[in-house]
Amino acid sequence: MRDAINGVLEGTEFEAVLGSGQSRADGDGTLANRLATRCGVWIGQDEHSCEQYGDEIAAAVADVLERRL
Repeated sequence: MRDAINGVLEGTEFEAVLGSGQSRADGDGTLANRLATRCGVWIGQDEHSCEQYGDEIAAAVADVLERRL
């Protein structure tokens, strides 16, 4: 998923990175993991990246999830 997001962010000032510490993707404290029955997806974005690339990022995430279902 990170690679798919970075594909749409290529050439921008943004880069998707995996969380670390308490924000790591597989952390028990990550809200998406506490709410999900099997696994969760949490994508943190600042306001600027969301406004500029939110639709593209959402489409990249949906594409990855669609291929895995």
